[in-house]
Amino acid sequence: MSDPFNIYNWYWKVGDQSPGTQVYSTASNSFVPLSDTTYTTWTGRGNVATVIDTMANLYSVFNSNCLAAYIEKQQTTSSAVDITLTNPVPSIAYITMTAASKKVTLPRMDTPSGIYIGGRFEIANSGSVNAFNVVAADGTTVLATIPTGVSYIFTLLANNTQNGNIQVRSTSVKVTVQIFVSSGTYTPTPGMKYCTVECIGGGGGGGAARGLANQCYAGGGGGSGAYSRVNLTAAQVGASQAITAGAGGGGGSMGASGIGGTGSTTSFGALCLANGGIGGYHSASGLQYGYGGSGGNITGAVGDIKFWGAPGGGGFYGNGGSPIVPSGFGGSGPYGGGAPGQFAVGAIVNGVSGHEWGSGGSGGNTNAVGDAGGGLGANGACIITEYS
Repeated sequence: MSDPFNIYNWYWKVGDQSPGTQVYSTASNSFVPLSDTTYTTWTGRGNVATVIDTMANLYSVFNSNCLAAYIEKQQTTSSAVDITLTNPVPSIAYITMTAASKKVTLPRMDTPSGIYIGGRFEIANSGSVNAFNVVAADGTTVLATIPTGVSYIFTLLANNTQNGNIQVRSTSVKVTVQIFVSSGTYTPTPGMKYCTVECIGGGGGGGAARGLANQCYAGGGGGSGAYSRVNLTAAQVGASQAITAGAGGGGGSMGASGIGGTGSTTSFGALCLANGGIGGYHSASGLQYGYGGSGGNITGAVGDIKFWGAPGGGGFYGNGGSPIVPSGFGGSGPYGGGAPGQFAVGAIVNGVSGHEWGSGGSGGNTNAVGDAGGGLGANGACIITEYS
């Protein structure tokens, strides 16, 4: 009884490839003579090789069935010299480069034994030191640069034997995130193609309060820092960029103006910039303020997308038998975290600091004789999401 048809283990008589002396074996990915033992055993079970007129049409059959995707083969290589992969390319190649500036060359694919059309294969840089280029069979055309510890998946395109070079399309993306919460220098990860930069200005500090017994005085909350975002290519970023992470504003003190400090600007060179939030105002007998600070504005901001920060919550001015109310809350930044307003019952309670990047501090609150300070605004941040 003959075997069921299996394109991955079959024989073909190809009209333009000496069908009287040889057949093509998809199992071995090569031509074999009619006297081949495995072939004669196969025909002995009643199987008959499929007749096809040309090698080009056989390519089309393989391509439509994505034959290459199912030829499971691995190649592991570690070397300090340039490497050429086997023909056909293995489905997975694990490579460690022990020297810098090396390349991995894909083989020529224009011989019968090199039929590898359709499907996908993977090249993994299993090293931890050196990146390498993947190049075409000419040894110079760079198809991809693979950073250390990264795996790239390639899609083999149909009819990919143009000029004898295997034609591929990279379909993998490596994502790396660098976060700066203090000033410094950003250096792109090797292989970075483009990145998204987010800047968050420092949050404003909460306002202070000066109170009397049985009366409520609550300072306003600080506004959050503004937000800016921009997409940049590796060429636009260059070798490095100076980063300034905006500091949060200080909490208000009645020993000074009572107003919370304004958050500082966060910037990524001159390519992205976000302003800080405004501090909350004080509340005290005879000083009827306590309103919340504005969110950071977009005046002079730099980015493809620019948003104002959120305002801080309003405080309270009490005068004779006033109710107990919370102080102004801090405005939340783009990732949340504004400080909550504080209650004071027969006590003096300072505001609390903003929790997340660029959020505002809350105002102080007093229901007794004395001063309550405002909370600190949270520091801003610069977030770089890289795509390699």
